[in-house]
Formats: sequence, structure tokens, C-alpha cells
Amino acid sequence: MVQFKDERERFVSNLRGTTIVEIFLHIAIIPALFLLQSAVSTTLLPPVRSQWIHFAVDYLCLNVALALSVTVLADNIAELIGFTVVVSMFLLCVQRLFLTDRRLEPYHGGELLYADMKQSISRFKCGANVITSLCILAVDFPIFPRRLAKTETYGTGLMDFGVSFFVVCNGIVAPEARPNKISRREAVGKAINSSVPLLFLGMIRVVALKTVDYQEHVSEYGTHLNFFFILAGVKIISSLIFTVFQPSWAFLVAVSTAIFHEVALDFGIRDYVLLTETRLGLLDANREGLVATMGYVAIYIAGVWLGRQLLSAQNFSGVVSRLAWTCLWSTLAYILVVENIDEVSRRLANLSFIVASIMLSVTTIFLLTFVNIIVKSTSAFQPRSLLEDSVNRNALAYFLLANLGTGVVNFLFDTIYTKDHHAFIIISIYMFILSLIIFSMHMSNISTKFW
Repeated sequence: MVQFKDERERFVSNLRGTTIVEIFLHIAIIPALFLLQSAVSTTLLPPVRSQWIHFAVDYLCLNVALALSVTVLADNIAELIGFTVVVSMFLLCVQRLFLTDRRLEPYHGGELLYADMKQSISRFKCGANVITSLCILAVDFPIFPRRLAKTETYGTGLMDFGVSFFVVCNGIVAPEARPNKISRREAVGKAINSSVPLLFLGMIRVVALKTVDYQEHVSEYGTHLNFFFILAGVKIISSLIFTVFQPSWAFLVAVSTAIFHEVALDFGIRDYVLLTETRLGLLDANREGLVATMGYVAIYIAGVWLGRQLLSAQNFSGVVSRLAWTCLWSTLAYILVVENIDEVSRRLANLSFIVASIMLSVTTIFLLTFVNIIVKSTSAFQPRSLLEDSVNRNALAYFLLANLGTGVVNFLFDTIYTKDHHAFIIISIYMFILSLIIFSMHMSNISTKFW
């Protein structure tokens, strides 16, 4: 058992990742699949139909196709995106030209409503959660390319950006990002209340992993810290920062925090994290997570700024302009930082990682916004993705179930020795059960968010 645990840990260790372009393509598949889901739902399904049929379409488009993109078709991701877009546009054109009985009033663009922008953000949140939950299991199988897994120290892998996407999402929907102002004390109170469940889940995860002697990648966050602790810490620290600075200063605060963090790394913190071999005491044992937290705080505050920019725009041109400029400057900033300062390091959450996270997030939201406009321009029937609504309603429960499911699969199967076709079947069943549970909770009007 100990030997097998060590083999699993080595299987996901000492990896260098891939290019940022390939990472972008694997994230860009999310808007393409939402376009496909919308095209299939509006063209091939009548407006009123069994919700279970719509669930099946969502599962095939947003789960199975996504699983293909990181396993069987990972080497052909560009072709998969192109095929998905072509099929989607064909279906939408058929609907526009021939299915006139379903067309009400065409969408002419004009004012981009507040609800439309919220839908793009909602799809980004759902996509980030689904692809992260998919990858945390798929990475344990050889069918998942090693270059997409988390890197050890430097480099870019698809899984490196899972936490940062969650952090950006939380920043975008934070109280400080909303048009309606709330008091600073109330914002801190909300941050603490929403962090309590995360801290509780973090402690449960630590106890569970230590009890069953489950494999861990210690260099990721440290000996005891995990995703839940990091997310809770980022929320609380960021809300405290906003008690000193106005949310309207979010951009300057994010930039200042990122630069301060990079300078601190240069003044010995980087060597301490990467070169120290001992883990004596609680702080030393969790140095990776503690140091990276400030980088995630910068990402969170940047998310607040992004949310304020997007949700305050009054029209389509305003949204497109803001997104386009943010995509442009973040891409230029990424090139400059990587070429002149340091490589990307998720382990340190350094300046390159911060800029890369913002660049990928903004670009994905930009593409999702265009998907939203394309669908509204070709169809008056606008079905919401039931899977999207289900996942976002109980996002934390979905991710928790994904972690539990991953553990169960790893106990039932020798994942690193599983053949590719068996692995894909297991991953597909895992995603189906996960989606079915969260969809059933949504249909039963069950919400686990009580804070």
C-alpha cells in the first residue's frame, strides 16, 4: 500500500507543463461547448420539453465533450474547437433560416443588459468548476497528458490555474464588486461568514487524508494547507484590505499587491520556499501555501476590479471595449513579465502567474460574452443550461462531491495502471454521477449555501 501511494505521488510530481497557448486552447473549449449546448438546445429541441432531456444534452456537451478534450482528443484540441464551432454555427444558421415558427423578436445587440453580463460570468464560474472537478480525477490516469497536470515549480499546466479561476470568480461576485454599495464592516462580515464553511471543509480534508494515508503532493500547498484554507484566507485578507482602500481603487491595489509579492520573493522568500528541505513547525511545514496566498490575494482583488468594470458597463460596446483592452494589456504584461522577470510558478503564485491567471480569465469571459451575443442574435428561444444553474447554485457542494468521488475512484481502481478506454469510461461515469446528484439537488430546490 505504501509503495503504491509513493508511485501515485511520483506520477503527478516533477512535471514541467506545456505552452501557455495550449493552456488557452484547453480553456477556450469551454465557450465553444457552451455555444454547442445552446445551438443544440435551441435548434434540435423544442422550447418546452422534458428537463431530463435538456440535462442529457448538457451532460454530453459540457461533460463528455470536455472529458474528450483533456484525454482522447487532447492532442487535437484546436481541431476539436474548430469542429465544435462549425457544427454550432451550422445549427444556429439552420434555425435562423428555416425554423421561423420558433423565432420571436430578433436580438439586435444594442444594450447589453446587466443580466446578459451576469450570464457570461455565470458560465465562466460553471466552466471553471466543471473542468477543475474533471481534471482532479483524470490526472490520476495515464490517459490524461502529463503536460496538462500541475507543474512542480515552474511552468504552465492546465491544472495550475484551477485555484486561480476560483479566486477570480469569487472576486468578480464579491460584495465590493457589486454596483450596490455596502458598508465595509458588512463586507468583512460576509467574507468571514462565507469562509467558515471553507475552513471547516479544509479541516475535514486534512483529517481525512491523514487518517486514510491518502497520497498528497506536499509541495503544492504544504503539509496541512489545502484549496479550502487558501480560498478562505484570500477572502478574509482581501476584505480586510478593502477596509483601508476603497473598492474603486481595486486595480491599483491589485497591481501594488502583485508587485510587493514579487519583490518579497526576490528578497529571499523564493529561496526559502524552493530550497529549504526541512518542514519544522507549522509555518515551515506550510510555507508554499502561506507564501502563495498573497499572490492569490492580488488575483482576487483584480477579480473585484474586473467585476466592477463588467457589471457597471451600460451597453454592448462598453463591455466589448473593456474586455478587449483588458485582454490586450494583460497579454502584453504577461509577455513582458515572463521575458524580463520570471517564469510562471503556481507554487510561488508569482507575478507571472498572477498576470497569466488574469489574462486567461478575461479572455474566457470575453469569448463567453460573444457566445451569448451570437445565440441571442440567432434565436429568440434562450434556454438556460440546467447543468450551469445546478453547479452554480451549489458550487461548493459540487466541488466537495468531486473531491469525494476522486477519492472513491482511487480506492477502487489502480488508476495509474488503468487502460485508456477503461479510464475514459470511469471518468465519464464519475462526471455523470456528479452531475446527476447536483442536478437532482437543483430540481428538488435544495441549496447548501446558508451563509
